[in-house]
Amino acid sequence: MLRRDGGLLLELAEAARLQEGPEGIRKVLRAILRMGPVPIRDLARYLGIPVPVVAAVRGELEKRGLATRDSGLALTETGIGALEDASGIACRARFQVTSVNDLSESVL
Repeated sequence: MLRRDGGLLLELAEAARLQEGPEGIRKVLRAILRMGPVPIRDLARYLGIPVPVVAAVRGELEKRGLATRDSGLALTETGIGALEDASGIACRARFQVTSVNDLSESVL
């Protein structure tokens, strides 16, 4: 789990050789949450970081169970919890509406 002291963020940044350091890892995590599942090229373009560097970060996140790449890079539940812990923010729950019948009357 990420700690507010930035220990794991720093470890991830060093392992991926990310010049932006722990803040760069935090930005990557936030972008994945916001965009995910996201192709690695799109993520690299959005962040302005070379694809090989983002791929290295992805590898480190996957090793620790913080991200997965099924139909694009996405945070796991562990990754979302880690981002919440590291950022001190609550991430919005994502949901999918498959039918208008799934919506409550107060939304309609």
